Amino acid sequence: MFVGMKKAEAKVKLIRHNTTPCLVATFTASEPPAVWQFDLDKNHSFTLLLKEAEGLWALGFMEPGKSFIPVVRFASLDDAEAAYAAVQKALMKQQRLRRFRLWRWLFLVIAVLVLFVLSQSISVRFGTRKDALGTGTTSLQQGSAPAPLNPGEIQNGVPLSADDVLKAVQ
Repeated sequence: MFVGMKKAEAKVKLIRHNTTPCLVATFTASEPPAVWQFDLDKNHSFTLLLKEAEGLWALGFMEPGKSFIPVVRFASLDDAEAAYAAVQKALMKQQRLRRFRLWRWLFLVIAVLVLFVLSQSISVRFGTRKDALGTGTTSLQQGSAPAPLNPGEIQNGVPLSADDVLKAVQ
């Protein structure tokens, strides 16, 4: 018998063994008392069952297209149902945790996208975007007149219309 456990107790926990979710259960009321580890990553599609055979109740699982695989046997139906309920409760908790993790990742991706869009809109609004070379560029305001040029003079960094460029080149 396991130390610290009542006679007819089934303890079930979900653990992560090297990032693999596992179900670990201790059955003190089974004959013989047993510990069961079930890899939920490898066995993602299964049915948990209680079956009666030869006066004992067997708790086990069945995979699609395969036969029933007994895990532990119980003398009384009450102990078997209590163990079944404990395992089922732990499996439902696993489903809720999986959904929570999915929503957490989805929220994180949406938050990153929103921050990216906001940063881009702020940089466009204030006209301080960086080009590929890392130099700051500003957009031309409507109505701003280009700087007056002497014939044949083009200044770096001063915006010019196409007509002014052609005049300066001639």
